[in-house]
Amino acid sequence: MLVVDDDDGGRKLLQAVFAPEFDITFAETGRQGIVAVAAGAYDIVLTDYSMPEGSGLDVLRAAHKFLPGAGLALVSSTPPRRGARGSRQNGSGPLAP
Repeated sequence: MLVVDDDDGGRKLLQAVFAPEFDITFAETGRQGIVAVAAGAYDIVLTDYSMPEGSGLDVLRAAHKFLPGAGLALVSSTPPRRGARGSRQNGSGPLAP
């Protein structure tokens, strides 16, 4: 699993939730996430929406290209605006209403 999130608290939370079941690689910026997606083999990519050096949508676009069979999810601590629609167009589905 690749987790891309610039927030240390968010990374720690996701690690606590998923580490018992998954090997997790972390990236802290959109650019790092895109590099990891292009170089790695991940079954799941979970990315924050708003980050420095590229957005979560940029990461999803790269994951859709380089990891066509991976499960993709976009998360955010800010209310959705254009991101929710864009995430569906880039292969991610909603995790919660």
